[in-house]
Amino acid sequence: RGLGDVYKRQSGKRIKALRKEHGLTQEQLAEQLGVAANTIARIETGNRGISIDLAIELVVRFETTLDYIFLGRE
Repeated sequence: RGLGDVYKRQSGKRIKALRKEHGLTQEQLAEQLGVAANTIARIETGNRGISIDLAIELVVRFETTLDYIFLGRE
């Protein structure tokens, strides 16, 4: 596992935290974003990277920034 895997895991943890803060299940978030629930599960566990398009959807949905999602910068 390389450095990219570390970033995927960390981004996934932030996305999971945002989802929970907004009171959503993985299924509800997946439906809102038009993706499969297992896609959200795999992103949150760091087993799948996130596309820039999906990241932008999350930024809008959770009123956050790409810097926060990808790098953890507030």
